[in-house]
Amino acid sequence: LQLPMPSFPPNLRRFGPETEHHAASLLNDLHLPLLARHPTDQDWIPMLVSHWSYQAGTGILYMRLHQDARWSDGLPVSTADIRYSLQFLIDPVHQTDWQRQRITARLKQVEIFDARHFAFHLREPFAPAMEEMVNFRPLAAHFYADMSWPEDMNWQPEPVTGPHQIIQIKHNQSLTLQRDNNWWARYQPFFINRFNVRRVTLRYMASGTQAWTEFRHG
Repeated sequence: LQLPMPSFPPNLRRFGPETEHHAASLLNDLHLPLLARHPTDQDWIPMLVSHWSYQAGTGILYMRLHQDARWSDGLPVSTADIRYSLQFLIDPVHQTDWQRQRITARLKQVEIFDARHFAFHLREPFAPAMEEMVNFRPLAAHFYADMSWPEDMNWQPEPVTGPHQIIQIKHNQSLTLQRDNNWWARYQPFFINRFNVRRVTLRYMASGTQAWTEFRHG
């Protein structure tokens, strides 16, 4: 699949300075959220989390990370990643102002029980807080901890939890994503027969006329 990209991103970071660009949503979508809404009945369905329990009266959301969840570099996803991600995003030194504001507005605290189990203690009103926090897409703690922020992360693709990852960067020309055929969730019920595209190339085309010309030429 080849798609036009109206501007080439200034970096490949999801957070921090200069991340309001055309590719921002794409970079975010390379990561699975904790839960998602089913498109038909809008019920919650598992993504990075396999089991959950919500106590409406207390605003506490208990969650269990999927036992098979892996980063694209092969390491398991754990509650250490959840803890690290929240601490990273609310630290003013990282200049993740929007994320810090949203997290502190929705979350009182995160409670870690073991490597797979944790709980979000939500702020009122609980319903929108839950809606926002289950869309949380963590960072790989082992990867970020070894990097200088933000310089090292500008053009270094981070490990992802989704089926596609960036495999090639041609500056001011294109980004290429490739499907991981050994993706940890490929046989999970809500992922079977999805994400069938083997490779996606986003090509920088400054105008719609250029995109149309390329389309006509095949």
